[in-house]
Formats: sequence, structure tokens, C-alpha cells
Amino acid sequence: MLDFDEALRICRELGQELALRDAEEVDLAEAAGRVLAEDVTALLPVPREDYSAMDGYAVRLAEVALERPMRVSGESRPGRPLPTFEPGAAIRIFTGGAVPSGADAVIMQENARREGDQVTFTSLPRPFENVRRAGEDLKVGELALGRGARLDGAKLSLLAMLERRRVRVVRRPKVAILCTGDELRPPLDLREVTPPSEVSGLAESNSFGLRELLRHAGGAPLERVLVADEPEALQGELKGALETCDAIVTVGGASVGDHDWARPVLTGLGAQILVPKVRMKPGKPFFLANCRGVPIVGLPGNPSSAHITFALLGVPFVRALSGATESEQELLKVRLPLLTPFRQKPGRRNFLRARVGASGVEILENQASGAATSLAWANALVVVPEEVSQLAARDLVEVVLLGGLG
Repeated sequence: MLDFDEALRICRELGQELALRDAEEVDLAEAAGRVLAEDVTALLPVPREDYSAMDGYAVRLAEVALERPMRVSGESRPGRPLPTFEPGAAIRIFTGGAVPSGADAVIMQENARREGDQVTFTSLPRPFENVRRAGEDLKVGELALGRGARLDGAKLSLLAMLERRRVRVVRRPKVAILCTGDELRPPLDLREVTPPSEVSGLAESNSFGLRELLRHAGGAPLERVLVADEPEALQGELKGALETCDAIVTVGGASVGDHDWARPVLTGLGAQILVPKVRMKPGKPFFLANCRGVPIVGLPGNPSSAHITFALLGVPFVRALSGATESEQELLKVRLPLLTPFRQKPGRRNFLRARVGASGVEILENQASGAATSLAWANALVVVPEEVSQLAARDLVEVVLLGGLG
């Protein structure tokens, strides 16, 4: 059994080792969550020209004196032709308007009194105060975004500002999801079943959350496949997925029970088990394997165990497999005051479902591996180190934020 940090390191290293190299060009509107396969540099300065940071008057400071009227000779606002800057005059300017050549400051309108075409100033700025200089954000040829960047909303906006309507991104890794269990079936609509108590079997639910985690991590999840608890059935599905997919996720059958077939079947197919188990709670049965160059992530079947282990270990792995840089593989963590005391038996790193609020983080009550409600209500995980036996209210704790993971 491996420590959590060692397991995470191996997951990320395998993802980097097998990272996809083939790229495709997509429209910017379809690039959210994708990983850049090219360096993007500025072909024009950003901003392209000097512009005003606020409403006011563009002036040449050498020509301005306090309480001495100046003539207003024109107006500059975004999207309109730039007026000629006349000596001894001021230009009325609005936020985003181009600063005319010859002007070297913008006096904010709160420091001006306007009467007709005359304006008097009550305070003077420093040179180029309230002016955003051309190229101060990016100069021509300067790197804006590097290869391996995961494209979120802010990065997409920057690419649009750089006039990049299409970008080259790494192909999304195709990921099979195999859910094992004789009891599993697709969810029904109990509103259409009378009486609901007569429904047999168990609705397969894990794949819905895992698909969203995969999408947000940069993967292309396939439709999940339900597999009976028979080694022949699992072997057949694995053989097919090994031929057609970039990665495989198995759900259930990851432990060592009489009907847990994931490990022995994979071993029979020649897989190398890189992470056998992890000293964590929930999710101890998690494993990572490599079979013929195709990585296999093995998850426990309990809903919270499956989701939490994939969020903590699977998401960084898929990000690495998608070509993301090391910094882009990291999950968002903060330290917050704990609102609820907690005790545990030391030995495994515990990841507790929790809710972050304005005054700190609160551990939710039901921490059972099969509890779906606390997982759905949580927006964070409180990390309790393996050597810690208790935490007091107001202790600062490490918190993994779940928002944005899917």
C-alpha cells in the first residue's frame, strides 16, 4: 500500500509519460477545457494603442495650469475616429478611448469643471496617469500563453483579444468507463413505476459524476458499459477498450473479494500494477495499472469513494495525459479555520466531505463511503493527515476545493 503523495506522483508521472502528442485545430468557442498544443505570442501590442483608464480630459501637462480655463477641442471615445490634438486645448475622453498623439495624461472628470467649450482643472495628474500604455500588457512577439496551458474562460478571453479565432489543442484522450456489478442497471424514472418499491437491482450512478470529472479534466469519456461480475465478461470489455481507447476507468471490483475481478483479469492480460492500494480514506482499493501502453484507473464501487479518489488522483492523471503542464495539473487548495471538531483513528490520510462558508469550513455528518448525499452537498474536502488523531474547532486545515472539477 502506498502513501497518498507517492500514489499521486506515480499517477502524474504515468500521465506525463503517456501524454498525447497529436493535436487538432478548433474554434475558440469550442476550446474551453482543452490544452494548448502551441505557444501563442502577440502579433500586435496589447493594448494596441494608448487609451484612457477613465472618463476625463486628455491634455499635455506642460500646457495645463490649475484654475486656468482650456478650450475643449474634440472628443475621443471607443470605436470612433480620433480627433486631432490641438496645442493648448484639451480633448474630452471616455474610458477606453484612444489617447491622441501629443497628450501625456488624462485628468479625471471629478477634477474638472466644464462650462460650454471651456474646462478648468482643480488637480493635476502625474505624467501618463490614467493612461494605459500601448504594449504594457503584451509587446509584439511576447509569449501570451504557453503550450500545455488549460484553457479556462480568462485564457479564452485573452486569445480572443489576440485575434485568435482558432487554436491548436491536444486531442482529448478517449476514456472508457467500465462499471462492474451484477446488480447494476441504467437508472429508471420512479415516477413512471407503480409501486416504486417493486423495482429490483441498483441504478448505476457513478459514471454520471465520473463523466463530468473526465470532461472537466480534458478527457473524452465514452458511454459507460455495464459489466457483469464474471471474469470472462470483464476480460472481453477490457480487450476491446485496450484496442480503441487512450485510457480506461474501471468502477467496482477493485478490492480482493471473491467477485472482485479487476486486478486478476488485468494481470492476466499482462498489465503492470503501478499503484496497488493507497493509504487514504475513502478509497483504499484504488489502483493504477499500465497494460500495453494503455493506463487503467481502478476505482472502488462505493459512490463517494469512486468520486473522491478520481477527483484527487484521476483528475491530475487525466490532465497530465492531456498534455497539461505540471502547474495545470494541481488541484486548488486553501487553508481555512475548521468549524467542527473531528476525531479519527490515525493511519490513513482522510478526505472529509465538507462545506466552505464565509467563516470557515464545516465537516458534513455522513462520511460513509456509500453516502451520496454528503458528496452532492459538499463543495470541498478537508484533508486530515494520517498521523493526526483529532482536530479542534478553529484549527487551520488544508482544504481541497471541488468547484470547477465537475
